[in-house]
Amino acid sequence: MNAVGWFDIYVDDLDRAVGFYEAMLDTKLEPMPDPSGEMQMMSFPTEMTAYGAGGALTKAPYAGPGGGGTIVYFMVEDCATQEERATSAGGRVAQHLAPRLQRVLHGVQQIPARHRLGVGR
Repeated sequence: MNAVGWFDIYVDDLDRAVGFYEAMLDTKLEPMPDPSGEMQMMSFPTEMTAYGAGGALTKAPYAGPGGGGTIVYFMVEDCATQEERATSAGGRVAQHLAPRLQRVLHGVQQIPARHRLGVGR
């Protein structure tokens, strides 16, 4: 079993965040219903029976974005492609990470909503 089963990335501007992630990852996020009506959520493409964790962009009245200590790493084929897309969508490369544990964690972007995220291969 994986340690992480789901993640929420809290945002203030859901449309802006959706545009950024769709551009960077070249994918479409899907609306996700919230039975409580408190949150607006857009889910990343997720296959719950496959390796890895699913997640969503979440706008909620009780939480917001921040530059804290958690970084979500998105697995991609070519890190340079996502770095270029992130930059084009308003992000910036904050740090290039060295290879470790046989995985290349290539770049960390600071996106417009004060999040830090990583891309890995």
